[in-house]
Amino acid sequence: MGEGEGRAVGASILSCVVPTHAQAWQGALARLSATRPLVVGPGLRTGLKMRYRDPAEIGPDRIADAVATRERYELPAVAIDFGTTVNMEVIGRDGTFLGGLIAPGIALGARSLSEWAARLPLIRLEVPREVIGRSTREAMLSGVVLGEAARLDGLIDLICKELGERATVVMTGERAAQMAALVSHEATVDATLTLRGLHQLCLQNRRG
Repeated sequence: MGEGEGRAVGASILSCVVPTHAQAWQGALARLSATRPLVVGPGLRTGLKMRYRDPAEIGPDRIADAVATRERYELPAVAIDFGTTVNMEVIGRDGTFLGGLIAPGIALGARSLSEWAARLPLIRLEVPREVIGRSTREAMLSGVVLGEAARLDGLIDLICKELGERATVVMTGERAAQMAALVSHEATVDATLTLRGLHQLCLQNRRG
């Protein structure tokens, strides 16, 4: 294991969107890694030209998605990451990170309905068979799941209009395959987009 003196990992990189957890994860990685863990954030080289007003505000997962999208897909492109939030990153034809959109995630939206509307239950998310729901559960499924697909289609249209051209659409995250099948735009599902972006960032920052 050479330079790692018996440690199993030659290098590591951390993407953490919860600041209070970052230090603990850094400590854990330091014990496993032969080198000091890299942390995605201010000071890390990304290779991305930025149009964002304050690049320090951009979450590390968003940076990783943008880096991987720029490297693999035809540009311009929109990377959509489904998690607690739905993040949409826009990369221009020249590889510039133009900015993006952040919206509540699908599960978060469903949970909010249940928590804030007294008579609405917490539902298990799945694709409804029909648009017009004939029970409260079916109506919620249509509103949350099909509503999300319609929202994505509308936002992609608006992004392309602002760009002045069509964009490649890439989806990743927990519900990427489900939503790619529902939207009217052609979308590529890439389950490893964020991880690949982190790998590229790690290699880029180890070179020098």
